[in-house]
Amino acid sequence: MDPHREQTPPNSCDQIGGEQPTSGLDELQVVDALDEYIMALKAGRQPDREALLDRFPGLRDELVSYLEAIEFVHEALRELSS
Repeated sequence: MDPHREQTPPNSCDQIGGEQPTSGLDELQVVDALDEYIMALKAGRQPDREALLDRFPGLRDELVSYLEAIEFVHEALRELSS
């Protein structure tokens, strides 16, 4: 590795163990899917995780990482507020 070459800082995908989307369309699909999931949680509903993942089979691995993080934060917030 060249010590003079700039290192690219890790992005949020790297930090939570997900893979980077392969295209802008994939990125938009990930954002839309996560938005839908978060809105359901905020509305007090338990979203159907498997149904969501089935709708985006090519993004499944990436979405699983994000959904786990979202569920962890949501549960922690619920516990803190009770």
